[in-house]
Amino acid sequence: MPSLVELSKNIIKNTHWYSNDVSVLIALSGGADSVFLMYLMRALPFKKIGVAHFNHQLRGHDSESDELFCKQLAKKHNTIFYTTSIDIVSEAKAHQNSIEEEGRIQRYNWLYSLLDSEKYDYILTGHHQDDNLETLLLNLYSGAGIKGMSCISTQNDRVIRPLLGITKQLILDYLTLNSIPYREDASNFESRFSRNYFRQKIGLIKNTNVYMEFINSSLPFIKANQDLYYLIRNDSNYINNQHVRYYNKGKISLGVEGLKKYFSPALKELFDICFKYVSNEQQGLSKNDFDSLIALMNGHIKSNKLSLPEKIKVYNEKRSLVFIDDRYFDWEEGEFKGLFENEYFKISYRTILPDWDTIIQSANDRLILGSFHGINIRHWKPNEVFTPFGQSRPKKISRVIQDHKVALHLRKNYPVLEYLGNVIWIPGVRKSEKIRLNTSNIKKREMIEIQFSLKEDS
Repeated sequence: MPSLVELSKNIIKNTHWYSNDVSVLIALSGGADSVFLMYLMRALPFKKIGVAHFNHQLRGHDSESDELFCKQLAKKHNTIFYTTSIDIVSEAKAHQNSIEEEGRIQRYNWLYSLLDSEKYDYILTGHHQDDNLETLLLNLYSGAGIKGMSCISTQNDRVIRPLLGITKQLILDYLTLNSIPYREDASNFESRFSRNYFRQKIGLIKNTNVYMEFINSSLPFIKANQDLYYLIRNDSNYINNQHVRYYNKGKISLGVEGLKKYFSPALKELFDICFKYVSNEQQGLSKNDFDSLIALMNGHIKSNKLSLPEKIKVYNEKRSLVFIDDRYFDWEEGEFKGLFENEYFKISYRTILPDWDTIIQSANDRLILGSFHGINIRHWKPNEVFTPFGQSRPKKISRVIQDHKVALHLRKNYPVLEYLGNVIWIPGVRKSEKIRLNTSNIKKREMIEIQFSLKEDS
C-alpha cells in the first residue's frame, strides 16, 4: 500500500485548488472517510487546517461520543476544532424535509458560515468513489435528470472532495493497517434511509467482477453527464444575462417572454440560482417545486403566485417571474416625523404655498395637508375599509389596492397613512374623502406636501 505522502501527492496532482497558501476546513464526522481525509491532508503543507464536527443529535449518547472523539482527535494532532449541535429531527419537521435532506442543508449552512467567519478558502469532505456509485444508483432510482446523473463532482463552489478517486476499501485497509481508530455510525446500517438501502445492496456484490465492471463503466457515464451539465450551466448563465430584469437582496425578477423556448435542465439551473440567491440557502429546488414553477410560468396557476421552501414566494406578474423573500420587504410601523424610509419605499415632505389648481391636480403620490403631526404609517389590515376621495361609500382597502394594480409581491406589506384612527391615504393609490380641504384657507398659509415613492424596481 502506498504511503500517506504518496497518496496525498497523487490526490492533489493536476488539481487547481491546492497550494501551500490555502486554508482548508475539513468536515469531520468521526467516520472512517473523514478521519482518513484528515490524516491525508495533514501530510500536505497548508496555510491553515481546521476540522468541523456537526452534531445532528440523531443517536443520543452515540452522537455525543462522536463529538468527543472528534474533539480529542483534533487535540491530539494540534488541529483547530469547531463544533455545533442542532436537533435535526425537529428542524426537518419544521421545514417539511427528510431527516437526510435537512441534515445536509443545516450542515453545509454552518460550514459555509465558518468559511467566512474563520477565513478558510475551502471545505473538504470525505466523499469517495463508492459514494459516487451509490449516488448514481439512488438518482437513477428516483428519476433524477442530467444534474443527478452527474453525481458528485470533485468541486462544487468552495466544497472540495479530494477522495472521489479512492475506494472505500482502500480507506478501510489503510486505517486498519495503521491502527487508526474511527467511529462507526450505526444508522449507516438502517435501511430506512434510502442511501443506506443501496449501500447495503451494493455490499452484496462488492469484490466481485460484476461490481468492478459496473465501476469501470459508470465512471465514463458520470463524466459525460458532468460535461453535459457544464454546458447546461453555461446555457443557464446565458439565460440569466438575457432575462434577469432586476435583482437585489431579497428579490429577483425574471422576464418570462422567451423563457419557454429553453432546455428544461437549463431552466431548472436558472431557477435554482434565483432561489439560492433570494433565500441565501445552498440547496436548490426539488423536482416538484420546479414543475410548479413551470406551471406558474405558463399561467396554469390561477392565483399567479407560488410558495417555495424557506418562505420564498414567486409571482407571475407583468410578464415577469418575481422571486421574493417577503420578510426582507417587511418594515416597522411608526409615526411620520418628516421622513420615513426603508428598503421598500420612501415617504418625505416639503413645504409649499399651494393654490386651488395645485390641490385639484395633486396626484395620488402626493398628499397636501396643513401639518403632518399625529400621522402614523402602518400596514393595511385585512377587511379594513376607507372612503376614496370623491366617493360616498366605503371600499375595502384590499380591493382598492387590487384595482390600482399594485404589484402582487408588494401588496402584503403596502403602507397606509393614518390620522386619528382613520386611513387618510394609500400612498400612490388613493386618498381618503376625510382629507378634503376647506378651500377658503388654502391661500392663507403654508401647506405640507407629503410625497411617496417606491424604491427603484420594487
